[in-house]
Amino acid sequence: MKKRIWSIVFIVISLMILCMLPERITLAADPMVEICGIDLPVGNYMDNSKIVGTTKPAGGYAYFDGSTLTLNGFEVAANSINNISTINMLDVTNLFIKGTNNISNSYFNNTSLFSNTDLNISGEGTLNAESTGNNSFGIEARGNITINSGIVNASGTGVGI
Repeated sequence: MKKRIWSIVFIVISLMILCMLPERITLAADPMVEICGIDLPVGNYMDNSKIVGTTKPAGGYAYFDGSTLTLNGFEVAANSINNISTINMLDVTNLFIKGTNNISNSYFNNTSLFSNTDLNISGEGTLNAESTGNNSFGIEARGNITINSGIVNASGTGVGI
């Protein structure tokens, strides 16, 4: 009798765990990009004036498709404590560069380009990431940084990359 009760309890617990699995999967973080404290939603562009929209700008821009951030002639600078990272990539591992892109940050202990995962950089452009604030980073990733193609120049008073 005890074995039967424990078997039923085990089955109920197993079913509860299986039913909760889809909910746990949806709790995974959604990739996001923030530039100078402004969210760049999936499928949107940000121009060099930090205006976000769904229409491709005539000049330089950043575009986020949900898995890759594309920079095309994009220039942006942050110079306040509110912008810890000029470009903050969360759960986004791919950066594609076109043209010449200049990213800078001039505040203490800040980063020009930050990724909380591995970062793969590719494209036919140039990325200049500079942080001039005390103990700052040009490019920082919490995983590996792989430069597949393109030119990457990173400098910081703390560390370039």
